[in-house]
Amino acid sequence: HRDLKPSNIIFANESDHSIVKILDFGLSTFSRPNQMFEKPVGTLKYFAPELIKEHKYNSSVDMWCIGVILYNMLVGKFPFLAETEEE
Repeated sequence: HRDLKPSNIIFANESDHSIVKILDFGLSTFSRPNQMFEKPVGTLKYFAPELIKEHKYNSSVDMWCIGVILYNMLVGKFPFLAETEEE
């Protein structure tokens, strides 16, 4: 997906057992197993370290985003407070 964030995740309906849907596949791409990407894309607050450092990355960056989302849900703030890549 490469741009997971709360605004790209919704519930299908208002029931207690609703399924979760992921939206906005504008930055997503199909990948082969072990394929690496070079161009950093996504939303800065959810960037994995390899994106900040401009290293090659794979689909594991989506797991990092999920971790940031869960942290924000549980703690009520982002794990990192920087507003720019340099910070």
